[in-house]
Amino acid sequence: MLSYLEVQPISKLLLRGNRLGNEGVVRLCKTIEESHKAKIAHLDLGENEFGVPAAEALYALMERMRSLDTLIFDQNPGLTEPAKARLQFVCDTKRAAAAAAAR
Repeated sequence: MLSYLEVQPISKLLLRGNRLGNEGVVRLCKTIEESHKAKIAHLDLGENEFGVPAAEALYALMERMRSLDTLIFDQNPGLTEPAKARLQFVCDTKRAAAAAAAR
């Protein structure tokens, strides 16, 4: 996947329902971070059967990637309520910052 991200400009990555689990989401986050050309703005990871370990990798990815301002993570029963709230907070904060910068 890394070689594809290096060649193709991707702004939206829709991976809903792929059963990536914690390991798959962590690997995906590392791959995206390693790609210096990835400019993903929208990442849909709904229904991927992940929990807190993957959420930790997603927090880090959201903080490091300026372009990533939309993260969909619904229907992942392994996510605890605090993890969901933290992901939502990070997403809301990034969107607010982007809106303020656009003014």
